[in-house]
Amino acid sequence: MKYLIALKMTMILLFIFINVNNCETYLNANRKGINNTYHWNTNNIHYRVHQDGAQDNGLDYNATLALIQNAYSTWENVTTSNISFTYDGSTSNSYSKYDGINGHYWVYPPQEYFIKDSYFYDDPDKPGVQGASAITIFEFDNNYIVDADILYNGLKEWKGTDYMTWWNEVESVAIHEIGHTLGIGHADPSIIPNPVMCNGAAPSSDRHTLKFDDLEAVSFLYGGNIIDNETFSGDNYFNWDINVISGKTITFNSGSFVYFDEGTGLLINGTLNAIGNSSNGITFNRSGGSGTWGGIQFNSGSTGSLDYCTITNASTGIYCYNSSPSIRHSTLDYNGIGLSCNEYSSPVLVGNNIRNNSSYGLRTNNYSSPNLTDNGYPGSNVIRNNSTGIFTTYNSSPNLNGYMTYGNSVFNNSSYEIMAYYYCTVNADRVFWNAVPPPGSEFATIGSTINRNYPLSTNPNPNRSIIEKGEPVNFIASSETNLYDIPTDDFSLALERQREKRYDEAIALFLKVFMKNKDELVGKYALTKIEECFTQSGRKDYLQFSEKEIKPNITVGNETYVIALELEAHQMVNAEEYTGAINNLTTILTKYNLNENIEKNTLFTLGSFYTLFSNNKTDADNYYNTLKTKYPEDDLVSQIEIIKGMGESNLENRKIVLPNPEIKSESINKNAEISISNYPNPFNPETTIEYNLPTEGNVKLEVYNSLGQLVNVLIEGNQSAGRQRVTWNGKDSFGSSVASGIYFYRIKTNSFTHVKKMILMK
Repeated sequence: MKYLIALKMTMILLFIFINVNNCETYLNANRKGINNTYHWNTNNIHYRVHQDGAQDNGLDYNATLALIQNAYSTWENVTTSNISFTYDGSTSNSYSKYDGINGHYWVYPPQEYFIKDSYFYDDPDKPGVQGASAITIFEFDNNYIVDADILYNGLKEWKGTDYMTWWNEVESVAIHEIGHTLGIGHADPSIIPNPVMCNGAAPSSDRHTLKFDDLEAVSFLYGGNIIDNETFSGDNYFNWDINVISGKTITFNSGSFVYFDEGTGLLINGTLNAIGNSSNGITFNRSGGSGTWGGIQFNSGSTGSLDYCTITNASTGIYCYNSSPSIRHSTLDYNGIGLSCNEYSSPVLVGNNIRNNSSYGLRTNNYSSPNLTDNGYPGSNVIRNNSTGIFTTYNSSPNLNGYMTYGNSVFNNSSYEIMAYYYCTVNADRVFWNAVPPPGSEFATIGSTINRNYPLSTNPNPNRSIIEKGEPVNFIASSETNLYDIPTDDFSLALERQREKRYDEAIALFLKVFMKNKDELVGKYALTKIEECFTQSGRKDYLQFSEKEIKPNITVGNETYVIALELEAHQMVNAEEYTGAINNLTTILTKYNLNENIEKNTLFTLGSFYTLFSNNKTDADNYYNTLKTKYPEDDLVSQIEIIKGMGESNLENRKIVLPNPEIKSESINKNAEISISNYPNPFNPETTIEYNLPTEGNVKLEVYNSLGQLVNVLIEGNQSAGRQRVTWNGKDSFGSSVASGIYFYRIKTNSFTHVKKMILMK
């Protein structure tokens, strides 16, 4: 229903309801979070100025227009707001209600909006001329502003730009009234200096300069930006994305209910504190009865704590990107993904329910290793009735280890309990699986390992309500196998030292494991733990450590070398050395792109870095589009829009301009050799062998069985330098399928021979 409001009349009532925690007010609200706050449904607002200007007061059209455009620029220049304005020219029409033109008009009493009223002071220059200097009137459609006009009192005396002398100066009055057209009410008059949005501020208040109260209001309405520490209680409704900027904290008190419209969410670039208790929790949910909201996103460098929170009906309940919040005693039910961790995100999870999520309960990617323990003691999390309980990929290593008869419960997930893919090590000893031993078919590994010794026979987390299963997601099954044995002496002691925060000792022990097993899974895992210890301890010398202790002991160009470059890139990002991080990743993509997993992850990460840390959206889209084209069904593609949303909320990235990356010159030292690997491994029925040739030459690639008998010759002849691929379909040279078992593939060139193992499992 459309209706009209005379703002100067209604603002008298709004003063009564000012909230002490939020001094700025809004047209339909005394604070943020009131349902259906009025605002435009666009961030670009058009306007016109009447062709006569204020000529009766000595200001022709051009002079009037210049002052009004200065007023619009004052609002447009707020860096924490997304508001902008477009001037559509002059208008010759007289003011008319509901004409769809946002205009500036001079009108004269007894015109209906300027009446004698005891509320309005006498004009100091023209005694007896009563009424406002200017008012704003609106047309609303539902909760959106669709037309707003500013009417200036033509009987007032307008005095050009001398705002320190005259009350009625066009630019300062226009700034105030434009604020109303944006949906901002009158500010608290007790604030010193007076905000521009104070009612009847004196000239000495400098009405040309927006104050912090004004900035808070426009930043929230147009950009959803929370630019100061704020606390919310009770019921809160948000109709657009809410972004907490870096360095600021948003707090939700116990008992709060927080509702978001479909597709919108809470973006944390600063800090989130949502601390409830067992009898009075905090609920995050969608507004309305259908669709999903965007969930809570912890962006790079953000922090937060959630305790006794319920997050439901989101596309992803909690998404972490290079951030590690603490999540305790919370429930993530009925989302697409319960918790997703990307890019070195390792949150602490204690006492949570992660259930009935239609895709994954917990998803981790790219060196993300959430800790489902509490300082080494069992985390008591329940992950059940999801499609897949835990899906972890690309050098991520969740820790689920329990203690004695206590631990986490992972069971009744309809596809897999755990799926680990590409160099992941999942520590899941002393976990309750609802079966002893749990069936191997409930676990899937590809080039990874799941340690699940000593399964618990009794559920250590009873009385967690059973949730009906969602629809299963189809995955290609792969039998679980432990390809490597982690040495329990050095590695276990290293993990213990890390838990005790004795980081220097832990680093030395992890380095020892790494040196013994550089090209095995346990060695790669130890390497990631070294970098993790540097991050947790706050040490700033990882790059020097890598150059001295790690890279000289790795074959240049192999998969372990790629991991070393990626870990360096993460440390560079933490130090805000974004150009160096992008150079490392570009080097990987162009010189050491050894397999599909590396290529997918590097394309996604480069797109993310350009999205989050620079204004260069063109290069970001180039990387994203390549990823979409080559791997359209990959799970990373579904995360692109999430990262783009983070980029929009990252106000700091507007200040950073990254140059086009210069690819590092990586010298080929005495350790240089051909890098070769196969994926998947184990496999059924076929696997792809990939290798990178530094120079052109003759190549022979053969497959042998465990008895040393030649099975097949896959390649024999000259090949050019660069990345090469060949697929083995599990058949011998006569075209017959071979039996399950261990096989070896050997590559031989004029200067190099290397043998690797693969497993065919039918």
